[in-house]
Amino acid sequence: MYDRNSLGLSVLRRDGFASLNASASAGTVTTRPVLFSGSRLFVNAACAQGELKAEVLGEDGKPVEPFTLANCAPFSADKTLASIAWKGAADLSALAGKPVRFRFARKAAAKA
Repeated sequence: MYDRNSLGLSVLRRDGFASLNASASAGTVTTRPVLFSGSRLFVNAACAQGELKAEVLGEDGKPVEPFTLANCAPFSADKTLASIAWKGAADLSALAGKPVRFRFARKAAAKA
Protein backbone atom coordinates (compact mmCIF):
# COMPACT_ATOMS: atom_id res chain seq x y z
CA MET A 1 0.00 0.00 0.00
CA TYR A 2 2.77 2.47 0.90
CA ASP A 3 5.90 2.91 -1.13
CA ARG A 4 9.14 3.69 0.72
CA ASN A 5 9.42 6.79 -1.46
CA SER A 6 5.97 8.18 -0.67
CA LEU A 7 5.02 11.27 1.28
CA GLY A 8 1.83 11.69 3.30
CA LEU A 9 0.06 14.71 4.73
CA SER A 10 -2.35 14.83 7.62
CA VAL A 11 -4.27 17.98 8.47
CA LEU A 12 -6.21 18.80 11.63
CA ARG A 13 -8.53 21.76 11.93
CA ARG A 14 -7.46 24.51 14.35
CA ASP A 15 -7.33 23.11 17.90
CA GLY A 16 -8.98 19.90 16.70
CA PHE A 17 -7.02 17.59 18.98
CA ALA A 18 -9.57 16.78 21.70
CA SER A 19 -13.30 16.40 21.98
CA LEU A 20 -15.93 16.53 24.70
CA ASN A 21 -19.39 15.26 23.80
CA ALA A 22 -22.74 15.60 25.55
CA SER A 23 -26.07 13.82 25.33
CA ALA A 24 -29.52 15.43 25.54
CA SER A 25 -28.93 15.89 29.27
CA ALA A 26 -26.38 18.61 29.98
CA GLY A 27 -22.80 17.86 30.90
CA THR A 28 -20.13 20.14 32.35
CA VAL A 29 -16.36 20.38 32.38
CA THR A 30 -14.26 22.77 34.46
CA THR A 31 -10.75 23.86 33.54
CA ARG A 32 -7.82 23.95 35.90
CA PRO A 33 -6.94 27.47 37.16
CA VAL A 34 -5.56 29.77 34.47
CA LEU A 35 -4.17 33.28 34.74
CA PHE A 36 -6.55 35.09 32.42
CA SER A 37 -4.89 37.83 30.37
CA GLY A 38 -7.39 38.69 27.64
CA SER A 39 -10.66 40.46 27.27
CA ARG A 40 -12.69 37.80 25.41
CA LEU A 41 -13.24 34.06 25.60
CA PHE A 42 -13.10 32.12 22.35
CA VAL A 43 -14.10 28.49 21.89
CA ASN A 44 -13.80 25.86 19.21
CA ALA A 45 -17.16 24.10 19.29
CA ALA A 46 -19.41 22.00 17.11
CA CYS A 47 -22.86 22.29 18.61
CA ALA A 48 -25.18 23.33 15.80
CA GLN A 49 -27.70 20.79 17.11
CA GLY A 50 -27.31 21.78 20.76
CA GLU A 51 -25.84 24.55 22.86
CA LEU A 52 -22.76 25.55 24.81
CA LYS A 53 -22.61 27.98 27.73
CA ALA A 54 -19.71 29.05 29.92
CA GLU A 55 -19.17 30.63 33.30
CA VAL A 56 -16.15 32.02 35.10
CA LEU A 57 -15.24 30.72 38.56
CA GLY A 58 -13.11 32.67 41.01
CA GLU A 59 -10.36 31.28 43.23
CA ASP A 60 -13.04 30.23 45.73
CA GLY A 61 -14.75 28.09 43.08
CA LYS A 62 -17.86 30.27 42.99
CA PRO A 63 -19.23 31.91 39.82
CA VAL A 64 -18.05 35.47 39.21
CA GLU A 65 -20.92 37.87 38.44
CA PRO A 66 -22.02 38.61 35.75
CA PHE A 67 -20.10 35.75 34.07
CA THR A 68 -22.52 33.00 35.15
CA LEU A 69 -24.22 30.23 33.18
CA ALA A 70 -27.55 32.02 33.67
CA ASN A 71 -26.17 35.20 32.04
CA CYS A 72 -24.31 33.43 29.23
CA ALA A 73 -25.72 33.76 25.72
CA PRO A 74 -26.12 30.19 24.42
CA PHE A 75 -23.82 29.30 21.53
CA SER A 76 -25.30 27.02 18.85
CA ALA A 77 -23.08 26.67 15.78
CA ASP A 78 -20.04 24.88 14.41
CA LYS A 79 -17.05 27.26 14.56
CA THR A 80 -13.36 27.11 15.37
CA LEU A 81 -13.18 30.67 16.69
CA ALA A 82 -16.44 31.65 18.41
CA SER A 83 -16.71 34.38 21.03
CA ILE A 84 -18.72 33.70 24.19
CA ALA A 85 -20.79 36.60 25.57
CA TRP A 86 -22.63 37.35 28.81
CA LYS A 87 -25.54 39.69 29.54
CA GLY A 88 -24.39 42.61 31.66
CA ALA A 89 -20.75 42.56 30.52
CA ALA A 90 -19.12 44.01 27.40
CA ASP A 91 -16.04 41.79 27.81
CA LEU A 92 -13.85 39.95 30.34
CA SER A 93 -11.25 42.71 30.81
CA ALA A 94 -12.21 43.02 34.51
CA LEU A 95 -10.68 39.56 35.02
CA ALA A 96 -7.33 40.28 33.31
CA GLY A 97 -4.40 39.19 35.45
CA LYS A 98 -6.57 37.12 37.81
CA PRO A 99 -6.54 33.34 38.25
CA VAL A 100 -9.89 31.88 37.15
CA ARG A 101 -11.45 28.62 36.04
CA PHE A 102 -13.91 28.23 33.19
CA ARG A 103 -16.89 25.89 33.49
CA PHE A 104 -18.46 24.84 30.21
CA ALA A 105 -21.96 23.37 30.04
CA ARG A 106 -22.85 21.51 26.85
CA LYS A 107 -26.21 20.09 25.86
CA ALA A 108 -26.93 18.23 22.65
CA ALA A 109 -30.30 18.49 20.96
CA ALA A 110 -32.64 15.56 21.46
CA LYS A 111 -32.88 13.43 18.32
CA ALA A 112 -36.36 13.12 16.85
